[in-house]
Amino acid sequence: MIDSSTGPARPARLGATRPGQAGENRPPATDGDSDSGDGDGDGDAASPLSFRLLGPLEIQGGTGPVTPQGVRQRVVLAALLLRANTVVTVDDLVGSVWPGAAPATARQQVLTVVCAIRRLLGEQERRTGPRLVLTRSPGYLARIQPGQLDTRRFETLLREADRERDDRPARAAELLRAALALWRGDALADVPAPFAVSEARRLAELRWDATERLVEVEFRLGRHREVLPRLAGLVAEEPLRERLRGQLMVALHTVGRTAEALQTYRVGRQLVVAELGLEPGAELRRIEREILSDGGAEPTGTGRSRAVPGASASPAIPRHGAPEYGDGARPADPRPLDLATLPAVPAEPAVPAEPTMPAVLAEPAVPAVPAVPAQLPRSGGDFVGRRAEIEEIVGELRPEAGSTRPASTRTTKALGAPLPVRSIGGQPGVGKTALAVRVGHLLRDAFPDGQLFVALHGSRDRPEAPADVLVRMIGALGVPPGSVPAGLDDRAGLFRTLTADRRILVVLDDAADVAQLRPLLPGGPGCAVLVTGRRDLAELAGARQTRLDVLPGADAVRLLAVLAGAGRVAAEPEAVGRLVELCAGLPLALRIAGSRLAARPHWSIARLAERLADPEHRLAELRIGDLDLRAVLDADLRRLAPELSGAARRLAGLDVPAFSTWLAAAALDLPPAAVDDLVHRLMDRHLVQYAGRDDRGMPRFRLPDLVRLALRGGAVPGAGAARATGPRRPATEGARGADTRPPPPQRRPRRSGSAGGAGAASLTPPAPPPRRSVRRRG
Repeated sequence: MIDSSTGPARPARLGATRPGQAGENRPPATDGDSDSGDGDGDGDAASPLSFRLLGPLEIQGGTGPVTPQGVRQRVVLAALLLRANTVVTVDDLVGSVWPGAAPATARQQVLTVVCAIRRLLGEQERRTGPRLVLTRSPGYLARIQPGQLDTRRFETLLREADRERDDRPARAAELLRAALALWRGDALADVPAPFAVSEARRLAELRWDATERLVEVEFRLGRHREVLPRLAGLVAEEPLRERLRGQLMVALHTVGRTAEALQTYRVGRQLVVAELGLEPGAELRRIEREILSDGGAEPTGTGRSRAVPGASASPAIPRHGAPEYGDGARPADPRPLDLATLPAVPAEPAVPAEPTMPAVLAEPAVPAVPAVPAQLPRSGGDFVGRRAEIEEIVGELRPEAGSTRPASTRTTKALGAPLPVRSIGGQPGVGKTALAVRVGHLLRDAFPDGQLFVALHGSRDRPEAPADVLVRMIGALGVPPGSVPAGLDDRAGLFRTLTADRRILVVLDDAADVAQLRPLLPGGPGCAVLVTGRRDLAELAGARQTRLDVLPGADAVRLLAVLAGAGRVAAEPEAVGRLVELCAGLPLALRIAGSRLAARPHWSIARLAERLADPEHRLAELRIGDLDLRAVLDADLRRLAPELSGAARRLAGLDVPAFSTWLAAAALDLPPAAVDDLVHRLMDRHLVQYAGRDDRGMPRFRLPDLVRLALRGGAVPGAGAARATGPRRPATEGARGADTRPPPPQRRPRRSGSAGGAGAASLTPPAPPPRRSVRRRG
């Protein structure tokens, strides 16, 4: 397919040198690519062009703004600009334009697109001055000078404002307003590529941070009264945004409207309890307490800020639906407050860097001032559903709900309580980590001594060793590496000592087994542990299980709407239902499908559903960027023991929606007792699910749809070993229809010719089931 940017309709060219422009008298270069591209360029050869990414991609030249016409032009130009002054390989550009399978002519098409971009920039006509798009093996380089790219200008202004915030708050406010005025809408709004979506989210988080900082600076300047109208409007539009509600309470109290400030808190609390079943966050509660203790006296004099509560309150988590703020033009008067557009992509509290370690102690000891880690990853803004699970887990793990006392001051009864441990299990891609991180953020205020997060990589070939994990967790609590003991038991003992009288939440993600977990459990009842893993951990003492299922239909549709756009989802309800069915409600599959639709705005949802309809290619289609459903499933299946791997593959070959133990026994040529053990071991790993009972009360089981496809597609290495012992009986693989036959007769053991031991007994084949012929697949 030829990119539309190469068609006959050509936009006005930019960047042609006119009389009086820089570079007019420079000698012509033999090849524009001979200019050096390893820096920001020469100041005396600045290009008149500028590039704007904080909104739809736009090039600003002497003749006005121009938007590249072709989608591929915008994708390639954005990829070059976001990595300005760095070589971007042709392969990277191909992957950006075609995140899935690229056509055979992809490299040639990228060359065509680059030529079109150069024509648009006027570089083929311009004989003097530096070129912006250079050929540099093994790809291309966009040479950008300071001030030419609005994203860099935005971040520069934020850094300058941060430097001025303490000494010159008025100047900091001007810089923040100027930074926010650069925005013209959602960043990279017309660049449909995964890298653009990721960068847009990062920029949106910076935009939100800038808005918060502007409000704080305006408070320091005593401009609470001027801020009030805008804050009130934002809280009305986003009533669950606690950060804004706290700022509105501070502003109301400062101007003497204390009763309204307290009413604002009460309304917010009622909403949070009704919507989430939770109390407001610790920061909002603190603001209310300080307003009550302040007595509500009317401010006097100029109305400038008193010592008010919440002046440095931490940000809350914004939600979708932020109002747009016009065309982003900078106001003429630098004094009035301009809060600018809140980001469209929610941001979570930033994850602090690892604490700086003190100097190595002369003797191993617990540090005098313990570190307070906050290691929870960012919670995705597209999280949907799981309300019942969240309420249950939060209610169980929150210690003495509402209390913020340190663990050392609790009652003897509380100190004797067991350590709360909750494990979240489920099939690959069901969203275990996302749920754990969301719950962790909701519990942050309940664990003021810190939150630890460790990826144990239990689904990989080499899971993390507990001794290595303990070094990291102990270090996060302030103990230098040189003071950590050498042995596993000693490290585990030190970790329990460090956590004995503290309230710390420990999130252990992707656990391999209980042996990996036991040394990592903290020592105090004021702590709590949240574990995720792809197998049940029933043998972990005191742990309660949450078995996560796929998303119900309504939540699955909501997730697609968040990712692909509510308008597109509403326009094709039947296709959306079909897509949810083909993705089996699995969050990872839905996330990939939604991301593919977002990256291809010209696709209909029905088109993607049609591509997924073929079972042979469905898993290959469910991939975008580093999200690959087949790779996730394969990683899990590779870790199965040989007998489980072979059994799972043979069960996937059964052409029935569900199977009983006796049918599995016939397929695997094993006695029912042995099959029952295999099936339940697969259930522990969430690769087989309980499917109810038949009309005779016999239990039935099923393989999740996408797991079945992975097994049938040869995802399991060494699957030729169908079971540990005995011959293969493939005849039952062709059984079709419902499993309605009675169980076969029990097998009779007979003695083999070998001497005793585990393999001394073998089994006679079962009698064939009555009144039903079984045929081989043809």
